[in-house]
Amino acid sequence: MNSKFLFKLRSTFLSPNSKLELWLRTQYHQFNKTRAAFKINNWLAKNSFIRWRKAQEENPVPDIKDMNYQPKVTFLVSYFDGKKSDLLETLNSIQNLVGDKWEVAVITDRDKDVPEFSENLKSDASISFSALNKLNFDHAINGEFVVFCKAGDQFKKSLLHYFYASLSEDDTADWIYYDCEFHSNKTSVTHPMFKPPSLSPSMLLSVNYLSRGFVRASFVKESFEKYQNKHRPVAIEYALALQLHETNRKVRHVPKLLIIQMDFSTPETPEISTIIGSHLSDLGLENVSVQSNTYGTRFTWQNNNSSVAVIIPTKNNRNLLEPWIDSLLNKTSYTNFKIHLVDNNSDEIETLNYYDQIESNPKVQIHPYHKEFNYSEANNLGAARSDSDLLLFLNDDMAVTDPQWLTELVQWAERPEIGLIGTKLIRTNRTIQHAGIIMGLNGFAGHIYLNAPEHYHGLFGSVDWYRDYLAVTGACQMMRWDIFNDIGGFDEGFKLAFGDIDICLRIHEKGYRIVYTPFASLFHYEGQSRGYATPPEDIIRSYQKMETALSKPDPYFSPNLTLTRIPKCTVKNNLGNSIDAQFKTRRKFYSKQ
Repeated sequence: MNSKFLFKLRSTFLSPNSKLELWLRTQYHQFNKTRAAFKINNWLAKNSFIRWRKAQEENPVPDIKDMNYQPKVTFLVSYFDGKKSDLLETLNSIQNLVGDKWEVAVITDRDKDVPEFSENLKSDASISFSALNKLNFDHAINGEFVVFCKAGDQFKKSLLHYFYASLSEDDTADWIYYDCEFHSNKTSVTHPMFKPPSLSPSMLLSVNYLSRGFVRASFVKESFEKYQNKHRPVAIEYALALQLHETNRKVRHVPKLLIIQMDFSTPETPEISTIIGSHLSDLGLENVSVQSNTYGTRFTWQNNNSSVAVIIPTKNNRNLLEPWIDSLLNKTSYTNFKIHLVDNNSDEIETLNYYDQIESNPKVQIHPYHKEFNYSEANNLGAARSDSDLLLFLNDDMAVTDPQWLTELVQWAERPEIGLIGTKLIRTNRTIQHAGIIMGLNGFAGHIYLNAPEHYHGLFGSVDWYRDYLAVTGACQMMRWDIFNDIGGFDEGFKLAFGDIDICLRIHEKGYRIVYTPFASLFHYEGQSRGYATPPEDIIRSYQKMETALSKPDPYFSPNLTLTRIPKCTVKNNLGNSIDAQFKTRRKFYSKQ
């Protein structure tokens, strides 16, 4: 049952925050937390991809004869490992492309194989072989665009169709990429990957999602001397991708699945981790290190030991607050922080007794807040009472899982281009409570991969990748004091909900990046402190302030996926209309008073 239909049903028969509406909403959230609900949604997602792929194959492709601008493309094929059959598979897929303005340069360190392959393929003058130690990009690249690829990659016949269709003769894009399927070295499973349509520098630290794209040859040749004879071509591609943001290069996404590729370039290989480490060092970061595990790769660098104000609004919640404060004080390796509890008229004796116990701790301050609770106002009060370099806003129903969590947040928040940093939040049953917010999700804004397993990998990629987003949850948000002060803090017009999204959007509008790291994970007991009630006036205000962000596609979310917590493929290309329709339906519902 789609969310648009559910919103219409609710709008017809219910009123916002009525007892029945709130009870049904609570039951809905509780059901979606179950393993059965996830399995159903995950099965639907996998099957939607099968239907989507079939639909793309059946759709007519643009006629290449009608395209005036058809630049030549050089395919640089890395052949260092794998079988000869892998290479032949790739070469055959290129030879079968519709369109003939291409050439292939096979780059290898297998000198003894080159003559044999050259002999077998000598009838095709468009294919040549070069040894890595003799590679000269100036000689190997005769096309206007370059595709870095590996032996075993299989390109779709329509690759050049869609590439040329995306171009114009005065085109200035430096990198044009598309969706793919890829073989996972870890699981031996082939995953579809539907990519964000915008550049995500943070995500590039985890995976080169731009890989196999069309890269302007002039951009490649500008940098070739730095990497000449030092790295394999696919590693050089990764290095070029990392430069895109710093050099203000233009990228474009073609939302078509046009390759089944051998794997994604990731930091787990020494060559790639070295390239990323060098890139981070070039940005001025010191003592960069790489730590890979089964699920992803974490990059750390030296922080400046900035002081942190940990701001936690709370009321009558000793059962959750006490173990939370204990874990902050005793399980956190980063020590330069103070806890600011903003207490909203607690009157339960257990909570007041606990305050008596902890107020002598120099790392804990309690600030009375004698008003009707307002989440934004409480956070602003806590920030005003602090003099720290960094502000960390947290809920009062959480727990530390990794001693390095605060160190991870600090190292990101100190970077001048980062405006706000958030992290993965998990429940005690090891399912996802937060891994980033997508604008437009379920007709408004919501948590991607909500209720999925802790290390889920779906159609949108892995929950264990760094990412850029438009927003992350206020249950854990860190930012520099100067940014907070510059934007005027939280908007106190939001009493309980959506102030966290609003502050992210305002920071993003200032030109800063909103970053999600999976490596500062915390337990979050969501709903136990305040339930699921959402003031309708907060929703109405959010529609007024966020209309621009809510009525157009999220730049960090694939246009091929449904705006649901466990995304599915959308066969109909009407995402913009769907967003607008759900936006209007929800707005109409919450306008009922």
